[in-house]
Amino acid sequence: MTAFKRNALTFFITFVISLLVFSLIAWPIMAFVRGNSTPAKPKETAAEEKEKKEPSKDVPKVIDGESFTVLLVGNDYLGDSSHSCADAIVLMRFSCETGKIVYLPIPPDTQVSASSGSKAISLSDYYNTKCRSDTDSRDVGLFAKKIEELIDFEIDYYICTSLSANALGKLVDAIDGVEFFVPYDMKGEIEEADFEIDLEKGTRTLDGEEATAMLRYLDDEDYEARAELGRDFLSALLSQCTRKILSTDALETFESFSTKTNIDEEVINKYLSTVYQFKDFDEVFLSYTKEDVASLVNYK
Repeated sequence: MTAFKRNALTFFITFVISLLVFSLIAWPIMAFVRGNSTPAKPKETAAEEKEKKEPSKDVPKVIDGESFTVLLVGNDYLGDSSHSCADAIVLMRFSCETGKIVYLPIPPDTQVSASSGSKAISLSDYYNTKCRSDTDSRDVGLFAKKIEELIDFEIDYYICTSLSANALGKLVDAIDGVEFFVPYDMKGEIEEADFEIDLEKGTRTLDGEEATAMLRYLDDEDYEARAELGRDFLSALLSQCTRKILSTDALETFESFSTKTNIDEEVINKYLSTVYQFKDFDEVFLSYTKEDVASLVNYK
């Protein structure tokens, strides 16, 4: 594999792993992961409500590249193939025609029909019990088909990655840390974690533990601040990965995530220019409601 293709492949994998990790610790998708049916949403002003009712007539931003939809699945597989649940399910749409990246988190506890006449089960259990192959691994393609039936929207690609609490830390340490501007002082204990945080405002190189602590620092209620911090760090991580990603340690780390996907080198080459323009897209975060799911057709 040439250096360029290797760089492209690892960039793409880094992007996906980062998104999946953030879906567990940095995005408002946390509500879904914990079993709630409704995510926290930022309050809208009267002006924003009016704008929502009266859509802007501005010409949509057009991004050079090809649009695609990918299903991101994060599971809790830690070596025991007999039990592997889908803990994070996120549909992501890169729409070059509208200049938007659309994120639709789907609650793992969403009830679906396993077969005709059978009792409904959660998507997480469906992944664990109904998508099991003869080798006891999971057929992610079959799971993607079930999601297609659920939302009535075609999925081009899928990526399933095993996650653990220290996944982000491993990723950051693999590229020798990430230089990042910490927006304010962060001090205190991190709930449900085994360490404290002590970061001062300013630019510094964060190691894996510091990055994980920073992204866990804000409460789930701080929707906008938490989402903004996560997106800023993701951008920093991606930009620095393009310079550091060719190290052997980084490549070995990516391989350890047990990623399953139908994306190959040909697909990566086809959409690489689209992914590289990540910062140029506007972001749209949808909630799993009938109205928001129906609005996906606006981003084809």
